[in-house]
Amino acid sequence: MSTLTHTSRVPLTVDEGDIDQISSELDSLHLILPTTPSIAADPPRVPVEVAERIIDLLSDDFYTLRSCTLTCRGWLPRARYQLMTSIRIRSNEDVSSMHDYFTAHPRIAAAVRRVIIRINKESQILNAFPVLLLSRLPNLRTYECARSWDTGFAHHHAASLRGIKTYLRVQELKLGGVRFRTGADLARLLISFPLLRILRLETVFVSDLQDLSRMVRFRDKCTRLSELEIYDTDPPGVVGLIVSMCSSPLEIVRYNIRYEREDRLLKELDLSVFSESESKRPHSVEFSIMANHPDNITASVEGVTSFLKFPLRHLTITFTYLRNASVFDDKGVVRGCQQLEEAILTHKIPRLTISLPRAKQNRLAFWSRTIQQRFPRLHGGGKLEVHCSSEDLGHDWQVMTIAASPDGRYFATGARDGTIIIWSTIAYPQKSLLEMTSSFRGISALAFSDTGDFLAAIHTDKHDVLTVWRVVDGSQLISTEDIKQTNIQSCVWRRDGLDCIYLSALAVSSCPDEVSESPLVQLLFPSVYDTGNLITLGLKPALAVSSFSRKVTEPLPVQLLFTSVYDTGKIASLHIPYSAYVESNGFENLHRNEMFTVLSSDGRLATVVPVERCSELGCRVWHTADPTAMYRLTIPFDTTPSSATFVGDTLVIGFKDGTIQWWDLSSFPLATTGPPGGTLTVRDNGQGVLALSASPAGSFLAAWGSEEYIWSREEYIWSPTSVTLFRKHCADFLPHVSLQGHTSRVNAACFSPCERYIATSSYDSTVRLWSVMDGSLIWRFTDHSDEVGHVVFSGDGSTLASADYEGQVCVYPVSLFVGSDVSRAPLTD
Repeated sequence: MSTLTHTSRVPLTVDEGDIDQISSELDSLHLILPTTPSIAADPPRVPVEVAERIIDLLSDDFYTLRSCTLTCRGWLPRARYQLMTSIRIRSNEDVSSMHDYFTAHPRIAAAVRRVIIRINKESQILNAFPVLLLSRLPNLRTYECARSWDTGFAHHHAASLRGIKTYLRVQELKLGGVRFRTGADLARLLISFPLLRILRLETVFVSDLQDLSRMVRFRDKCTRLSELEIYDTDPPGVVGLIVSMCSSPLEIVRYNIRYEREDRLLKELDLSVFSESESKRPHSVEFSIMANHPDNITASVEGVTSFLKFPLRHLTITFTYLRNASVFDDKGVVRGCQQLEEAILTHKIPRLTISLPRAKQNRLAFWSRTIQQRFPRLHGGGKLEVHCSSEDLGHDWQVMTIAASPDGRYFATGARDGTIIIWSTIAYPQKSLLEMTSSFRGISALAFSDTGDFLAAIHTDKHDVLTVWRVVDGSQLISTEDIKQTNIQSCVWRRDGLDCIYLSALAVSSCPDEVSESPLVQLLFPSVYDTGNLITLGLKPALAVSSFSRKVTEPLPVQLLFTSVYDTGKIASLHIPYSAYVESNGFENLHRNEMFTVLSSDGRLATVVPVERCSELGCRVWHTADPTAMYRLTIPFDTTPSSATFVGDTLVIGFKDGTIQWWDLSSFPLATTGPPGGTLTVRDNGQGVLALSASPAGSFLAAWGSEEYIWSREEYIWSPTSVTLFRKHCADFLPHVSLQGHTSRVNAACFSPCERYIATSSYDSTVRLWSVMDGSLIWRFTDHSDEVGHVVFSGDGSTLASADYEGQVCVYPVSLFVGSDVSRAPLTD
C-alpha cells in the first residue's frame, strides 16, 4: 500500500499495482475538490514621473522618441512634445504642412525651440526666410539655415529680410552655405536678432564687403553677442565687420581650420582686427585644426603663433582628426611648438589647452607625456592641460587584431600604430592593465601562451617582425627584426611538458619582382622554458622546404627557425645562427597576398594555400615536427580558394564559388596526393566564402560570404548577411543552422569555449550573441559607433570583447545576457 498526496493535502490510499484504480480515483478527486482560480500577476509598471524623465533625457534621439510615441498612450504626449522641440524643414511642402499643423495645434507650436532649414534644388523658396511659419513659434531659440552640398548658394536680399524681426527670441544663429550681396545685408540680418548670443558661420560669402569706415551705422548694434565660430568664410573682413558690431568683447572666438590649399590658413585666421582695438579683444580663442599630416600641423601651429599678438585669458587648440602621436616628433612640429610656447609666455597667457577628440580616455597619460615634451616650460609652470575628449576606451588607431588568454585573465588588442593593450576580462569597470609600444607598426596577429604569461605579436612594418612579450611587466623577450624580407602571417602556442612551450609561426619571405628569387615559406618555432630566474634566447639551425624561383627554375627554401626561451627573470640574450636547406617541389610566382598560411590550433600542422591563378598547383601541408615530410592536396583547376582554417586535424578550404572542401589529416603523413574528403555548397548565389571560423573543440564550423563586384553597374553588391553553421559529424560537415539578423557584411565570428554560443561582428556597428543550438539571437550589442572588425570570447567564456575600426574596445559580461535555458547544441544526429 502507498499513499498519494494531492496538492490540496487530501490523502488517497490505493493498491500499488492497480493503475486503473489510481487513475480513476485521481480523476474523481479532481472533480470534487475545489480549485483556486489562477490570478495573473500585474505586469511591472514604470511610474509616469520616471517614464517622462527618461523621455526628457532622450530629447536628442529622434528614432527613440518616435518609438516611445508608439509604445503606449501614456508616453505619447511627452514623447510628441520632445519630438517637436526641434523641427527640420527640407522642402516647400514641409513649410506648408508645418504651418497647417501649428494652426491646428497652437499649443505644440510653443514647444519648438530649434528650427533647421536645409535648402536643395527643389526648394528654392527656402532661400527666403519662411517668416510666416516662424512667426507662429513664440519660443524659438535656435535657428539654422544651410544649403545642401549639391545646390547653389542661398541669396538673402534686403527685401526678404524685412520680416525678420519676428525672431525676437532667437539666441543662436547658424548659417551655412549662404552668400550675401553686400556686407550691409549681413549686418541687417544680425541686427534683426536682438537677443543673439551665439553666431556660427560656415562657408558664408559676401560678394561686396564695404570698408568698415562705411559701416559705422552698424557699430555696437549686437549688444549680447558673446560667442563667434568661423569656418571657411570669405572674405576675411567678415570677422572684422562682426567684431565691430559687438558692443563688448567676445567671450569665445572659434576658428575651424581645414587644409585644402596652402593659403587656407591666411584666409581663415584673421585676428588683426583684435590687435587694432584693445576693447574688442576676445577673452578666449579656440582653434580647431582639421589636419593630421605633419606639414599641415606645422603650418597650423606656426599660423596660430604668428597671429597671437595680444594677451588672452585662455588659448585652446583642438586637433580634430589627430590620432598619430608620431607627428609631434616631426622637426617642423617641434619647431612650431617651441615658437608657440615662446609666444604664450611673452603675452602672459595663463593657460594653454590641447584637446584631442579622437584620443581614448585610457590613453590620456600617453598623450600627456607626448605633448608635455613639446611644451616643457608651460608644463613646468602648470599652464598646460591635455584633454582626451573621447568617452570610449581603446586605441587611437584602428584595431587590427584581438586575442584572449586561455586562462581567462586577459584580452589583448593590437592597433595599426603598433600599440598593444592588455585588458582585464572583468567587464565592470572596463580596465586596461598594460600598454606595450615598440618601434614596429601595425599588428596583424596576437597569441597568448596557455597560462597567459607570454604574448606573441606579429608586426607588419617595412618587414614583418615576430615579438614575444612577458605580460606581467610588458618586457619584450624575443624579436626577429634581424630577419629581413619576411612576411609572418600566423602563429600559435603549444606546450611540451611542464616547463616548455613552443611558438609556431608560419611566414612567407618577400622578394622584389626584379630579383630572380621566389618567396620563402618559413616556420618559426620559439620555445619558452619557464623556471623563474634566467632568460636565454637562441635560434637553432633551420630546415627548409624549397619553392620555385620567380624568373629561374632553381628551387629556393622554405625556412624553419627554432627559438628557445629559458625564462628565469634576470638575463636576456639573443643569437641567430645559420640556416640549412632541403630541396623539394613548391609554388611558382607567389606573392604574400596570393596565399593563405594557416597553422592548426595545436601548432602541429602547417599549410600554405595558393589563390587566384596558382590554384591549380594545389596546396602543401607540413608536420611541424618533421618539416621534410610534405603532403600535397589536390585543388580543382576551376575553383579559387578564398579562405582556409583547421577544424581539429581537418583542413577546410572555402572557395569563391561558394563551396567548401575538407581533408582529414589526422593520420599524417599520407600519400603524395589526395582529393578532398568532401565538398559542400555554402552559398548558391555565386558569391564566395569570405572567412571560416572553427569552434575550440572542433565540433562546429562557421562560414560567411564576401562581396561581389558587378562590372556593368560598377558597384559592389554585398552578399547575404547571414552566417551558416556546420556541425562536424565523423569526417563530414553537416548544415546546422543559419544566423540571420545583421544588416551589413559580417567581419568576424567566434565560438564560446563551451560551444553553446557564437558571437558575430559586422559592418552594421553591432555585435550579436547567438545560440548555437537553434540559431536564435540572444542579444544585440550597440556600443560601437563604427564598423566592428573583431570579436572574441575570454578563455573561460565569461566575457566577450569586441573592437571596431575607430579603435574602440568593449568588454561585455556574457552571464548577464544568457540564461540557463540556452542548451548546448547536439553533437550527433
